[in-house]
Amino acid sequence: MNTSAETASPYLRLIIQPQGGAQRYQIDVEAQLVFSDYARRLIRELTQDCTIKSGETCLALIIPRYPPAQMRARPHIDFNLDKAWEAREWLTMELEEGLRPDAQIAFFTLEIRARERELIYRHDFSVQELSAFERRILTALAQAGAVVSGQTVSLGWYARQDPEAKFAAAPSASDLVKIEDAEPSALSEENFSEKDLTAYGLVEKQGVPSAAGGAQIVLARSALQAMQNIARGGATVEEGGVLVGNVFRQPRGAGYLIEIADHLYSEKARGTQFNLKYTFEAWQQRRREMKERFPQQRIVGWYHTHLVAQEYLDRDNRIYRTELFFSGADHFMHKEFFKEKWYVALVLNPAGEAAFFHWHENRVVRAAGFYVYQD
Repeated sequence: MNTSAETASPYLRLIIQPQGGAQRYQIDVEAQLVFSDYARRLIRELTQDCTIKSGETCLALIIPRYPPAQMRARPHIDFNLDKAWEAREWLTMELEEGLRPDAQIAFFTLEIRARERELIYRHDFSVQELSAFERRILTALAQAGAVVSGQTVSLGWYARQDPEAKFAAAPSASDLVKIEDAEPSALSEENFSEKDLTAYGLVEKQGVPSAAGGAQIVLARSALQAMQNIARGGATVEEGGVLVGNVFRQPRGAGYLIEIADHLYSEKARGTQFNLKYTFEAWQQRRREMKERFPQQRIVGWYHTHLVAQEYLDRDNRIYRTELFFSGADHFMHKEFFKEKWYVALVLNPAGEAAFFHWHENRVVRAAGFYVYQD
């Protein structure tokens, strides 16, 4: 696997927005899965009209284009020895205009490179040419009950580049990720009631919990023990779920008080040794369980285990290893699903040791500590 975004292969992200719904869905796919059939069909057509010869070695290159670029009405043919013989897989995607992960793709350029003739055939095509692939994904959403027959949806394609991205060989409903606020955004800061630490029977302090002005985290002992049991269970992949509780304002503007009373383990989340991915099915399961089990509480964050340690330097420049860190995949998850500044994340290692992470000045940082209360 590539180790940096610069060396990782670009891939595509499809975002689907059903009309009238607050939620969005996304799926990440490799370029070969999306474009192989289209590229092979074009190569057959070029062979039939003798633009290229049968049996020639052909490579395909996909280039995303963004506004204000305009599609060419006609294909363009060039002869370029160096480009035609560049070493690459048979179909790849190249970010000729640089990485623009938040910009929706307007159209694509497909280059067919015929090596023996040193020919470069360039053809612009609309995202509408991907309708067959989109129908497969919409069918999966319909089967999962996320959209209904005849419902209007908007679709957008984006180019991404992430060394930790993972893809399925044949995308299905289980690969769809629901993109929304972890809970409805109607809960505003003005609606938080006041509460301070004196309301709890605190029995333990881990680390040095943040001082006034920060976010104090209080965690029920039973919830902590339950999540520690999961972490110590000997699983070979990462596991996790969501944190359930409430959010309060501390008196005199002393910041948030995050109360974690329980958790929901997500059996539908897909984990590897290195990261945990929440799928569409995982979010559907979570919403059902919240309504049934915790109607008076809300999701205040998420938790997951880490199995693999990373090396860091301490303040004295000494190397130490720990599983209690926030990876690139973790940062992505928190920024996509837990955008409000009161959401927190808990990471546990195989020994059951725990560390919280929270928002601080638009960054996710490790919390200095937290309290445990007797429930």
